[in-house]
Amino acid sequence: MATGKILVVRSYIHGSSQAQFVAESHIILLLNAAITMGMVLLNEAATSKGDVGKRRIICLVGLGLVVFFFSLLLSIFRSKYHGYPYSFLIK
Repeated sequence: MATGKILVVRSYIHGSSQAQFVAESHIILLLNAAITMGMVLLNEAATSKGDVGKRRIICLVGLGLVVFFFSLLLSIFRSKYHGYPYSFLIK
């Protein structure tokens, strides 16, 4: 199911590194916002003085956001710059 969603997103991504669609700009903006939200959650989990269980859940959610959306951002970068050797979770 996730593969279909990635294919839909890739139809909005220009295949060349010389051009960029407007929708691609918005997708990258949303991915960067999700990564930022994950970093904010990680910061909140580290600095809050609440319940340890709640802090652990906030930390795991923040880490999951950062890992997943950074991997998606990296896969979009790889699709634009052919031959880029690094990937994280999503190829």
